[in-house]
This record gives sequence, C-alpha cells and structure tokens, in this order.
Amino acid sequence: MIREIGSEFWKPRKQHIGDNETLYLSGRTALDVIVKDAMKSYGITSVLLPSYCCHTMIEPILINGIKIHFYDVYVENGFLTADVPEPVDHEMLYIMKYFGDIDIRYVGAGKNLSGWVTTVEDLTHSCFMDSYSTQADYWFASYRKWFAVAGIAVAGKKDGKLPEAVKGCHRRYVELRERAFSLKQRFMDGEDADKQEFLSIFGEAEEMLDTDYRNYRVGLEEIHSLFQFMDRMETVKFKRRSNAQTLIDGLKDIEEISVFADFKDDKKCPLFVPVIVEDGKRDALRRYLISKDIYCPVHWPLSEQHIGLSDRAKAIYGKELSLVCDQRYRIEDMERFVHEIRDYSVGIR
Repeated sequence: MIREIGSEFWKPRKQHIGDNETLYLSGRTALDVIVKDAMKSYGITSVLLPSYCCHTMIEPILINGIKIHFYDVYVENGFLTADVPEPVDHEMLYIMKYFGDIDIRYVGAGKNLSGWVTTVEDLTHSCFMDSYSTQADYWFASYRKWFAVAGIAVAGKKDGKLPEAVKGCHRRYVELRERAFSLKQRFMDGEDADKQEFLSIFGEAEEMLDTDYRNYRVGLEEIHSLFQFMDRMETVKFKRRSNAQTLIDGLKDIEEISVFADFKDDKKCPLFVPVIVEDGKRDALRRYLISKDIYCPVHWPLSEQHIGLSDRAKAIYGKELSLVCDQRYRIEDMERFVHEIRDYSVGIR
C-alpha cells in the first residue's frame, strides 16, 4: 500500500485510551475521582482492598471518609493467591492483577468476584497485556512505572464517563520530574552530573505528590510521550518478555529464590519479575545488588495504613523483591544480573 503524503491531518489512534476514558495526573488522582463517583452513584461506605498493595492506593480512599477492609493476598505453592470474603452491603471491591501476569488464584466465599454493589480494577500492572479486558465498573491505570513520564493515568467507568479534573497541570511537580530526568540522562551518558542531586529531586517530587495530587489534569507533553510509547509497544513488550525469561531461566534452580509469575505467554507484558527470597535474606541480597550497581525496588513497604493485616498477608512484604526487566536493558544486562545473584547465593551457603 502506498502511504499518502500531504492533505489534511489525521488523529493518531489512541489505542489504550478509549473515548469514554479520562486522563489524570496519577493513579491516586484517578482513584480519588472514582471513589467520589462511587459514593454518589452507589452509596459506598467501605472498600475491600487486596492486602498486597501500595499505601498510595489506600490514602485516596481514607481521605474521602470511606472505611477500608483487606482480603488476604499471599504466595502459596508458587502461586499468588487471594482469599476473598463474601460481599457486604455498600462496599466496593478493589482488585488488581500483579506485575503483568493474570495468573492469580482466587479462593474463599467471594472468589467469583461478584455480588458487590460496585467494583474497581487497578490496571496499572496489567494495562499492556493483550486481549485482557476488565469486567469492573470502574478502572484506572498509572503509566509512571512503564516509561519516563512526569505523571499520567487513565480512568473510566462502565456507565458514563468520569469528570475531568478541575485543576490544570501540576506544573511544579512536572518541572521537578523533568529536571530529574534530564540530570539522570546526563549521568547515564557519563557527563558531569551529581547522582545525589537527581535522586533528591525525584524524592522532592514524590513528597509533593504525596500531599498534593487531587484534581490535576495531564499536560500535553505527557500525552504526547504516552502516544510515542504506545507506538513502539510491540518492541517494548518483546524486550520485557525476553528479559524476564532470561532472569527466570537463570534463577530457577536457586534454593532461596522463587518466582511467582510466568511470562511465557506472549500476551503478557511484565512490569517487573517478582521473586520471593526466603530465610530473611531479601534485604541483604538487595544491598549486595546495590553494591554492584543493580537497583531493585520492593513492592511494597508496609505502612501505617495497612491496618489489621493477618500474618499470612504480611509475609510477602518481607520477602518480595522486584527484578528490573524493562526495555532499557539488553539480554547481556540480564545475564550479568543473574550472575550477580548466583554469586551472592553461592557465597551465603
């Protein structure tokens, strides 16, 4: 087919953003809007959350005066398992798939995920999986962990459309993130840049978002960046799956480490490769990797907002480590990653 040149402009396909969806600054900005809408539309007074979650997803619920309860999420026999109780009146069910892998087992009286007055799905980890469509009444996804963007999230509802944010772009926050991105780029290129400076700026931006995230829209630059990212999504997914599989294959016979996700299916798109590190060795392994210039996050730290979790639910917080596998890195980087973990494992036996 000969590609036409000239004449009128056309609008690019928005792909993962539907006409009935709304863009916001962050996931918690979107969740704040969703909770308000659910209070008005469904009369919710509480939310049933997975015990395995980030505190930033709890705060937008509490700030609206809504009670929270947790259902246990834990690793059992190599599978992430969710024990969901039966529905109660005026409660919204919150669900999420983890790390780009939908293979989570649901057990308990509410395992069919039906019967609640309304439901919300956090698609942040699963937003780039092929042929996956949420059945929830509300949904949202934050893109900050997928590529270099100051902040952008999308949210929607089954019936109607969520309102636009009443404030404009959070300019100070965006400026800080963009400045930190630029400094880190210079550092990675071997130029004269202070690592502690960009880390401090990233930290300042996060502290700002912690206290001031409500009602913000997204800037045009972030929307443009998102569309650029989506245009190369097939390459991104291939690299992430290849990197993830290299890590999984390289670590499968290490006694202290187990992977509770599987990314062989080409419809999946890993955010990280989550592993369980046994015998209280997670933090020591993380420190060792840092000494080798490999930086792995923990999903997530426990906070004072994780109220009343069972011991079973708390266990994953002390053992999980998220191995980086994203599109910035080559197979050779993953092989070095595996080599360092294996060296550490041999050294502690």
